Amino acid sequence: MVPVLILIREKGIVMEHLANLGKNNLYGLEEKLELMLKPVKPNPEFVNTLRHNLTTTPAVIFERGRNYAGLVAVGAGLLAGAIAYWVYKLVKK
Repeated sequence: MVPVLILIREKGIVMEHLANLGKNNLYGLEEKLELMLKPVKPNPEFVNTLRHNLTTTPAVIFERGRNYAGLVAVGAGLLAGAIAYWVYKLVKK
């Protein structure tokens, strides 16, 4: 059964109802999970490694330089195509 919050015009009573809702442990969910789930003892080495990896900044430096290889490849392709077309026109005459 889910409790229903009844809003009453007096501020103190509404705040008291809101406070009591938080004490219900989300309608018994916490107790149900406690009965269904088994406690786990994590490996301390794993926990320490994870803590270290999450709290330290990785030492990675990303440098972006000018890379004209793609532009040169496109230019060479266009030049080769133009030369091939010119040779084709010369041979066809």
